[in-house]
Amino acid sequence: ARFAASRLAMPPAFAPEPLIPCDDDDRASFLRADALGDARSSARDGARDESRAPRDVAFGRALVACVALVLIGGVVGVSNAPRDALDLMSSDALKRYGSCHASDGTAVRRRMLSSDDEENEQFAASETPAAIAVSIGAIALGLMTIHLFKNHPRMMTWGMIWAECGICVTVGVILLGNGAVAGGGIFIALAGLWAFWMTRTKDRVELVAKLLAAASTALKDNPHLVTVSTFAGLGLCSSLLVAGACVLFASMNGAVVATGAPDEMIYRDGACYWADDLTNPIRCCTWELDTWVPPFLAFAPLVAAWTALTFAQARNFVIGGTVSKWYFAPVGTTSFVGTTSTFIGHAWRNSFGSLAFGALVLTAVSVMRQINERARRRSEGFMAVLACIVTTIMDCIGEIIEALTTFATIQCAISGEDLCTSGREVTRLLNDNFLSAVRVWWLPEMVLNLAAVFLSLAYSSIVTWMSRLTMSIANVDVSGYGGVVFLSAFISSWIVLSFFFNILLSCVDAVFICYAIDKDRNTLTKPDIVAVYDEVTDKTRVLPVDAVVTQTQRTTQQGTPSQPGRVFTQPGANIVYGRPSDNGNL
Repeated sequence: ARFAASRLAMPPAFAPEPLIPCDDDDRASFLRADALGDARSSARDGARDESRAPRDVAFGRALVACVALVLIGGVVGVSNAPRDALDLMSSDALKRYGSCHASDGTAVRRRMLSSDDEENEQFAASETPAAIAVSIGAIALGLMTIHLFKNHPRMMTWGMIWAECGICVTVGVILLGNGAVAGGGIFIALAGLWAFWMTRTKDRVELVAKLLAAASTALKDNPHLVTVSTFAGLGLCSSLLVAGACVLFASMNGAVVATGAPDEMIYRDGACYWADDLTNPIRCCTWELDTWVPPFLAFAPLVAAWTALTFAQARNFVIGGTVSKWYFAPVGTTSFVGTTSTFIGHAWRNSFGSLAFGALVLTAVSVMRQINERARRRSEGFMAVLACIVTTIMDCIGEIIEALTTFATIQCAISGEDLCTSGREVTRLLNDNFLSAVRVWWLPEMVLNLAAVFLSLAYSSIVTWMSRLTMSIANVDVSGYGGVVFLSAFISSWIVLSFFFNILLSCVDAVFICYAIDKDRNTLTKPDIVAVYDEVTDKTRVLPVDAVVTQTQRTTQQGTPSQPGRVFTQPGANIVYGRPSDNGNL
């Protein structure tokens, strides 16, 4: 039905003029104008470029102040730290008795460790090109994968699934060839189970392909989303590196002191012992931090996590705003130039406080998970079981909070409201339309995450084989080298692939919110995408009992449907009265 029943209610003060019938031409022109007006109003709701007021300003200022404190701490740390602080903090230096008991220990130690520093610098310089090459290869793999997903989503979805099976079989065969029968059998069994499950649920895999195709369409029409997301990822990594450097500089502020009092320690045969235990040697010296350093070391990681998650929130914000502008654009619009830059400006000006607020919530969830995990590991007996139960419950709560924060950020980009208002609105939007307020669907996320792991395994194996081949040709000893190369290549490629796949999942979430707005307004902006999300929600929706009973009662009470009636329109008003015929025509 082309008319919206939810608009039939009029304010009490509205005095309608007499209704007059309209002919077919008037009716068709009215429906076109009404649909275009809905799309344009939605686009205006998501693109109030100049009229947006700053939101949640206090959180943005608090984040800036905290980052400034961390940077100041890093500057103070590097300016006040001893020149040879890293040498003094080393394990070898702290084991030596002369480090904290001899008056000339500093000079001797500095001359001894300078040669070691040169060797470390030479080793780092020799390995830097290889590390850069591995990182560039991982980034190229991620860009190629996201490009293929944009242009061939169905082929890539099935290709990822069969590639995962093939990699499992390959690893299993290699393990069997090396005599690891149990490990090889497990990998081959996993490959068979995965292939069996995917073929048995072929319709769901096809639906995943359609869902990723809908997200890929948004990426294809807005290619700069990948560029913006890449810069957001670089900002995230840079914030962590800067915070790590500040923590390192701060930890260099201290002094080497004796591990214990002179009457508590005994120095014998080049080693130190406790006076009551002469069997286990201990460090003769310890590194004692200055009084301001421990609070700073507790504060800086929290600010680092807050800043990094702000960059992640900014990425979701820009993707959500750009996708909403694309979704609600008038039919036939092909150019979206300037849309991405507009929402970048919103993210770092008007809604920066909201992004900082959302990142603070996510940081609190992350800290809560770390505390629960640490408590679970330290618990024993009955307390370990209780800690596992509590950890599971808190993980579920944390996942719900993270999902709602993500949806609220997207709604914040669309509406320009503050985070709490956007959170309430998006929760109402999803609940009123019986849509999931936790996630769109778990299967696309699982397929992409597994694809990131198995592609990383394949990439790291190829890199390790090529490095071994190159070094063997150059007659270089490769003992112990392959594991380091494999681990570094796997970690870098997994991080890059997970990042690019998260762009697709963010587009899926953004389109989902736009779809919910369509459902709430009883409009049909992009029929092909709405059809895909209708199919997804039909497969994943769990209606509450009262909603099912109400729907059943309505179906029972309806009886014979009313006959199609004549259509009337109120002059100058966006209202049409009448019931459509069985073929959908008015």
